[in-house]
Amino acid sequence: MAEVDTHGRFHFAKTNAYSGDNGRAAIRNDKNGANVVYTAGNAGAGANPQPNGIIVGAGLQILTAERTPLAAQNPGLPSPVGSFNITQLGFKADKVGKDTNFRGLTVSNNVLYTTKGSGSNGINTVYFVDTTGFDANGKPLACPSGVGLPGANATLPTAPIFYDATQLQTLGVVPYNMCILKGFPTILANGTNTFDPVSGKYTAAATQPGSGLQKWVFDAGLGAWKLAYVLQAGLNLGVPYTVHGYPTGQNPKTGLPWAPAAEGLRNIAGRVNR
Repeated sequence: MAEVDTHGRFHFAKTNAYSGDNGRAAIRNDKNGANVVYTAGNAGAGANPQPNGIIVGAGLQILTAERTPLAAQNPGLPSPVGSFNITQLGFKADKVGKDTNFRGLTVSNNVLYTTKGSGSNGINTVYFVDTTGFDANGKPLACPSGVGLPGANATLPTAPIFYDATQLQTLGVVPYNMCILKGFPTILANGTNTFDPVSGKYTAAATQPGSGLQKWVFDAGLGAWKLAYVLQAGLNLGVPYTVHGYPTGQNPKTGLPWAPAAEGLRNIAGRVNR
């Protein structure tokens, strides 16, 4: 993880997380002397069974914001700070760790939020880390059934999950301490990827009404978030584009064009600029 300060100086922190693929976002928390960094990233790309390090090194992580030289750092095992499983909503268990294939990251009112928007596993939606504790059944207090709202007196996490290593291969990182933000989608991802040679578009991406820049507002009467609108103009959803040096024509293995196309936006801003 790299950090640049107001004087243009870079600082780096090593981590053994994201060995399965890549980290995607980072936010520092220095409130009340916390001095930690939250990161979001990919899960493992392979099938079960996966090495324990891949499972614990996915999704949301917490690191110490280092000032020591890289050569002197010894990060040790990954330190997950958030964990979710679709079984919290009553769905059948998926591949271990794939439900925490996260991408976006933001903090608002002392709550850590993240988004999942890739792959054919899990639920592509908005999540938050619940730091208020667990009920008698080990469920997050903010969402015993997997969906909820942050507590009024929520605090940012300052330590990783003390997970049960004996459960990694079957349940992943437990206990689960994350919730889907109430009002956002709870539908399982299906990984649809179809191309129409007549129109020259990836049809699934081109016809998705929710793809694009979404604005959500909180409805106090409903006690849930509501979609206000989606901006799609100029995104060319589903329209293949060329990349210099990238193959052209059809991929013989997939039967789809080598050319990529935008399917939508997968990050989270967490604010409206006025």
